[in-house]
Amino acid sequence: ETDDIASQFNFTERYVLDKFRQIQGVGAAFIASSRKERVNVNLRIPDMVKYNVNVYQVISMIQATSMNVPLGELREGIRTYSVRLPGEYSSIDEISKTIVGSSGRNPIYLYNVADIDFSSGQISSFSKVNGKNGIIIVIQKQANANTIKVLNEVKKRISSIEQMYPGGTEIKIIFDTSKSIKNSIANLGSTIYYGFLFILIIVFIFLRNIRGSLIISMTIPFSLIFAFIYFFIAGDTINIISLASLSLAIGMVVDNSIVVLENIYRHKDEEKREVKEASLVGTNEVITPVLASTLTTVAIFIPLLFIQGFVSVLFKQLAYTVSVVLFASIFVSVTLTPMLASRLIGNASDRFNKFQKVTEKWFIGIEQLYSNMLTYSLKHKKYILSIFAVIFLGSLTLFTAIKTEFFPSFEGGVVFGSVTLSQNLRIEKTDSILNQLGNDIKSQYSDVDNFTVYASSSSGGGGGGARSKGGNQHSVTMILTFKDGLPRKQIKKNLSLLRKMIMNYPEVKSVDLSSINIGTFLSTKQISMNVYGDDLDKSFNVSKKLKTEMEKENIFVDVTISREEKVPDISVEPIKERMAQFGVNNYYLMTSLRYGLYGTTAAVYRDKGFEYDIFVSFDKKYLSSSEMLKTIPVNTPMGTLIPLSAVADIIWSTQPPVIERKDQMRLITVESNISNSSLSEANKKLDEIFKRIEIPKGVRIVKGGDIENQQESFRDLMFAIIIGILLVFLVMAGQFESFLDPFVILFSIPFALTGVIWALFLTNTTLSIMGFIGMLMLVGIVVNNGIVLIDYTNQIRTRGMALIDAVPLAGKRRLRPVLMTTLTTVFGLLPLAISTSEGSEMWRPLGIVVIGGLSVSTVVTLIIIPVIYSIVEVKIKREKWDIKV
Repeated sequence: ETDDIASQFNFTERYVLDKFRQIQGVGAAFIASSRKERVNVNLRIPDMVKYNVNVYQVISMIQATSMNVPLGELREGIRTYSVRLPGEYSSIDEISKTIVGSSGRNPIYLYNVADIDFSSGQISSFSKVNGKNGIIIVIQKQANANTIKVLNEVKKRISSIEQMYPGGTEIKIIFDTSKSIKNSIANLGSTIYYGFLFILIIVFIFLRNIRGSLIISMTIPFSLIFAFIYFFIAGDTINIISLASLSLAIGMVVDNSIVVLENIYRHKDEEKREVKEASLVGTNEVITPVLASTLTTVAIFIPLLFIQGFVSVLFKQLAYTVSVVLFASIFVSVTLTPMLASRLIGNASDRFNKFQKVTEKWFIGIEQLYSNMLTYSLKHKKYILSIFAVIFLGSLTLFTAIKTEFFPSFEGGVVFGSVTLSQNLRIEKTDSILNQLGNDIKSQYSDVDNFTVYASSSSGGGGGGARSKGGNQHSVTMILTFKDGLPRKQIKKNLSLLRKMIMNYPEVKSVDLSSINIGTFLSTKQISMNVYGDDLDKSFNVSKKLKTEMEKENIFVDVTISREEKVPDISVEPIKERMAQFGVNNYYLMTSLRYGLYGTTAAVYRDKGFEYDIFVSFDKKYLSSSEMLKTIPVNTPMGTLIPLSAVADIIWSTQPPVIERKDQMRLITVESNISNSSLSEANKKLDEIFKRIEIPKGVRIVKGGDIENQQESFRDLMFAIIIGILLVFLVMAGQFESFLDPFVILFSIPFALTGVIWALFLTNTTLSIMGFIGMLMLVGIVVNNGIVLIDYTNQIRTRGMALIDAVPLAGKRRLRPVLMTTLTTVFGLLPLAISTSEGSEMWRPLGIVVIGGLSVSTVVTLIIIPVIYSIVEVKIKREKWDIKV
């Protein structure tokens, strides 16, 4: 924030930017607005006519006078000297005394026809911070630099840099990406901590043994160590994606150790083996299902590596990280876990101490209850299958009630916005509007901590060099920073009220306010409708009707059309007959008007090591009306000046807007954001609107934005799920050396979908990309329980047990490890699913989907998998139900 904006701009450009650029990790530092000082040569049109001096003549003489060119070399004796023509200006006064013509024998100096001043010239862009004139310094880090480390160094420099400025200057950080990153990382760290704590509690409840709980808990830190080693080797940083990956994996890394340790305990306590023998035999007995269950979970991430676009960029690191952690858990479970078990649990039957004896009967009761339910289910297979079929089909009907969106929406403390103003406003009027807007926000919105605006003109002018889009339109970019800790509902309420307040300004054509989200990074609004048609008038009429209908619905906000109405402008129409009389062609008109009106840099003035443009243009006070354009002097081949009106007419007209094209087709884009609704509801509402408006022949509307992104991403992820199921099936087929057993286990997957639907419905959570990733993970997770059940059933059958006895016994003996692995995964993800902290909106749907799908699938798997297994064995394999092998 500063008052003397022009001098501060130069001071910042000369001395301050380099201070920031010198910080390690900073890739670029630049000023957003343009207030660079220059030497302005403002030509007085009456004096130009008086002295018969044209604009091209002035520019040429300044260029010729300021030449500093080498002329060659002079050799004298044994020495060689360079010869040059020095012509650079040494002062502003010398510039003003440039000879630009002559009248008889008297020279005509530049000061005779122009005023020369040293200033920032005509303003084409400016910035304001909290209602005061300001300078926005944008600092960007290098691609491989750590954001938090770079910004910490920047903050350290700010206090010393602030002291470099003259008094009255204050430096404020208006947008700090490190704050949200640090908050999100801290929240994910807390999620990992509480997940770890919940896992320890679950393990202790089932084992009721401090040493056993300690053995399993050691799996987590050792597996995470492997993850950090991978980060170091791969060059990855500790970021939101990597920490979220660890949060997802933490509940699954103990699964293998649980299965191993539970089997070791069973051999030690129930089969009365020595602890070392129990550790060896128990580990070898389950090493195959442990390996297979982990491979199924890892295999499900393989399709993610081949998906292109946004999904691949976001989740590729997640796939690698989770895979590394799970592979590490295999290594730990078959090495560290049995080793610690052989040393710590001892030969004494410490599992059945007084506390355990009291609580063991509860678990025995649960096991007996499950055994009875399983026995009943095996006797009434058709009845049980019918019940579960009805449950599954009934849940599918509920799927239509699930809302969808491209990516989870969230309201952060920083809001980016843009305001488009009416055509042809003077920059002074824009400045006045923004001053009023700043005062209104300051007086009416106490929740806003900082309000920053950057205004620029689309037509350029004043040497700005911007491309003209027809007319002079000012676009305003806003950054609103809300106070820390402000509830999200309050932020949404403020944004809704702020939209209405800004649209009440008569000069405002459109407004766009949105918190930082994926749409922000993709630089698009949530809804984008492409209206195609060769007849632009028809397309524009359809676009206007579409905009009108969308504005009637409360769910659509910030509705804009890319094509504007025809823009009023002034045309210079040459009169060919008169031009021929004076020997003038279009080139003479172009040089006189373009150089005079738009202006041009004639040369460079150097002073004390700094360079300043010498900018030549007409003095704007002589061009305050269309009538005064007629007096612009045009030079002729005879060296005389004639007024523009002598060879051209000045006509008011309208200019057609710029024509946009996509895939060689003309289009107009209608865009909007969504308020208090889901993307699926907005999509349905658009379909209703299409039915209400008449779409003529030759015009078609194509949905884009988040709708298109969602459809593409969902299609890719659905394909990934199908491929994942196939990979999981192949992994299991390799383990069981059979296609039938994997086929049986796959029946746990449909009921995971049942759990997903109910979890989303009961928590009122939308299905987004994150939910689909959770469903993809479920394919690899839910089959693990079936693998453990079927593998153990096959083992005890190979020892001679009849199918009628093996199925219930396997279910009873594997119940505890199944429940333990399920509950550790569920409670490991619970902090992620219930978190309300900053950034939690992104990962919460994934946690909800996995928890819901795994919980329901586990309950169903314990009943339906043994039932289907027995049917397959008897009906297809022709095994005898009650005969020992």
